[in-house]
Amino acid sequence: MSEIGRLAGVFFSPGKAFADIAKRPSWYVPILLSIIVTTTFLYLFSQRVGWEQFLRAQNAQSAQLQAMDVVASCDALVAMLPVATEGVNDPRPVA
Repeated sequence: MSEIGRLAGVFFSPGKAFADIAKRPSWYVPILLSIIVTTTFLYLFSQRVGWEQFLRAQNAQSAQLQAMDVVASCDALVAMLPVATEGVNDPRPVA
């Protein structure tokens, strides 16, 4: 069974597909597929929702940040943004 056949078989004939995977396991296709799906999700999330909006929503629910004054909570958000967006807007490697 080919790798594409295995992927389709997981949904349409799982018994046969999993028996074939157990006989001849391989790791490169699942890893490659995971990398592609994760990269696509992160790219689309950063384009549609945005990390700043996400962090603001998370911070609004944080009891620790709600206890801070406005200036301190804004400083915390400014400190988090470069970490959350590292490599998303600028894909060059970090030096």
